[in-house]
Amino acid sequence: MNSKAKLILGVVLLAAAVVLFCRHFSPTVPDEARTVAVAAGTESAAKEFAQKLRDIASRDDSKEFGALCARRSDVNMPDYYRSVQSMDAAAEFLKAEANKTDPCILNVYFRNPDGRRFHYTIDSRGDGGRFRFLTCYIYKE
Repeated sequence: MNSKAKLILGVVLLAAAVVLFCRHFSPTVPDEARTVAVAAGTESAAKEFAQKLRDIASRDDSKEFGALCARRSDVNMPDYYRSVQSMDAAAEFLKAEANKTDPCILNVYFRNPDGRRFHYTIDSRGDGGRFRFLTCYIYKE
């Protein structure tokens, strides 16, 4: 095998190793989770999301949760969105609204932009202590 072939083989193997490394250490989402991006600027975002859930369910495709409300919100978010109590209330609200249309909804998880997942707690180290957006995972049976 000449040196050019060895170089190409080495580059291919290195690229494969990088891809496998990134897939292993990148944040993963369980297969049973459907991902929905929820803008986190105001509490009305949760109500708007719940309305979109009801609309999806009324079309008989509630099993197909797609990316909803995937827009960025103002960086200067109100302080109440960084409190455990308001996040807990938002998660409970989303779960209750989702269960009205689909009783298979098990739970609601939030995840901040830097990839840390949290449940009923908040990690305010997102964007300078403020969140640009949150990702909401709806877990189904």
